[in-house]
Amino acid sequence: MQDSFTRELVRLLFGEKISTLLQPIVNIEKNYVFGYEALSRGPSDSPLHGAQILFETAERCGLTSELEDLCLRIAAQSWSGQGCPSKLFVNISPAKLMPFEFNPSQLRELLETNRLKPSDIVIELSERYPTADPSELLKTLSRLKAEGFLIAIDDLGSGYSGLKLWSELKPDFVKIDRHFIRDIQDDLIKREFLKSVVELANRLGCKLIAEGVETNAELQVASDLGISLVQGFLLGRPKPFATACLDLLKVKVASAIKPSRQETAGSLCTDIQPVTSNESLQNALERLQSKPNIGG
Repeated sequence: MQDSFTRELVRLLFGEKISTLLQPIVNIEKNYVFGYEALSRGPSDSPLHGAQILFETAERCGLTSELEDLCLRIAAQSWSGQGCPSKLFVNISPAKLMPFEFNPSQLRELLETNRLKPSDIVIELSERYPTADPSELLKTLSRLKAEGFLIAIDDLGSGYSGLKLWSELKPDFVKIDRHFIRDIQDDLIKREFLKSVVELANRLGCKLIAEGVETNAELQVASDLGISLVQGFLLGRPKPFATACLDLLKVKVASAIKPSRQETAGSLCTDIQPVTSNESLQNALERLQSKPNIGG
């Protein structure tokens, strides 16, 4: 099986058979598509169609760099034909950004060929993958930021380096791992964790993106916590092109999110005329029964 996967990977690389799907990242506060994440896939009839098996096979074969080069090239070509003013989020592994791998001239050529600007691109760096030399990685990322690229930390909470990288790099975006979004409406610990992350992001001037939002309840909690950028099947599945329909999007968001209400102790109170010392107990009981919401 492994040998057949290796042969299939080599076939895909030489034939450039990788395709790019685009998943919208939505601003639910202002009802517009802020950007799209580029997601690479093999052919639909290939055993390496899925991203996980595709990249796992490349890593096992020592062809991760070649696969990433192809994915970036295909993503840039696909995006340049969209004519879309939104940001393009692309995933790059830390190893690809280390000095011995990173090729600035190749990156510039890729942008020029596809008529893209650095400010069009958000580089997503996942904390799932360990970094051998964080200081060298930070040098490259700082250089990219100076050239106008935007930087995102992906999968916050899935590993151990996210907060450290956040403090050192000062990224433009932090994407919250799906684990902390799934069923968050039923999990107090997850909500408290996200509250602290939101407060930190506000202090550092960083935008949060909630990943993997699939239900109205999850979207509601994200909105209540003040997270305005959302990505997930609820608002858009990965497609070959930028397909988000703004009218449909507005309906989805409006139907899912209820205006937040600040509860106070006063909101739990109900005015009722007090009884006098001369009234009978029967009158007092009837008055209470006429206000069933305070019958306790």
